[in-house]
Amino acid sequence: MNTKSSLINYEVPAYEGNYTKGRNTTIKAITIHHMAMKATSQECGKVFQKVGRKGSSNYGIGYDGDIALYVNEKDTPWTNSNWNSNCESVTIETSNDEVGGNWHVSDKSLESLIKLIADIAIRNNLGLLVKGKNLTWHQLVADKKYPTACPGPYLISKLDYIIEKANEIINPPKEEEPKFEIGDKVKPLKLINYNGTPLVQYDETYIIMEINGDRVVLGAPRGPKGILEIWAAMNINDIEKI
Repeated sequence: MNTKSSLINYEVPAYEGNYTKGRNTTIKAITIHHMAMKATSQECGKVFQKVGRKGSSNYGIGYDGDIALYVNEKDTPWTNSNWNSNCESVTIETSNDEVGGNWHVSDKSLESLIKLIADIAIRNNLGLLVKGKNLTWHQLVADKKYPTACPGPYLISKLDYIIEKANEIINPPKEEEPKFEIGDKVKPLKLINYNGTPLVQYDETYIIMEINGDRVVLGAPRGPKGILEIWAAMNINDIEKI
């Protein structure tokens, strides 16, 4: 399995003393954080390169939407103020574009966060995201000894939106097949009848005269009174509504 996202713009490896090599369990969740500062993903990464920092994250997203990898997903970051949660989670630091208040996050950062979350979920077979289950946030998972407001009011208010949009990437909505009715004006996409015999097209468009499952009978008006005359029977997948 690929243990880092293809969406990253940079790799800024954390100092080896700021995370744990390997994991003692499988990845079960993604945890959202905010940086509590306005920074690029590279600037945030330099924080985790400091000796003695005793903290790190798998990824960071800058205020401009760029994404950096700090700790490979196969390794355990020190981010969640909770060892068990660290072991089970891929963690993401997200830059703010306003310091203080609601700790706002830019639209570019939010868009990158959604895409990165979906990518992590797909590669780690997390399935559809569920709030508080496989999509968590720092305040939720932190040990009670280390209370925090992270990731701030703004990102917490956007959690349902983040999950909705990420799930649309994980499991895209299926396009509805066009519904046909008798009397619809259509044009053929293939000149083959229902039994596979080649057809000759005499008219630009035709009208559906009959529908039976995936078999449709098409006709065209003929004569001064415009009476429909059968042209051919076709597979419904070989026609397009006008």
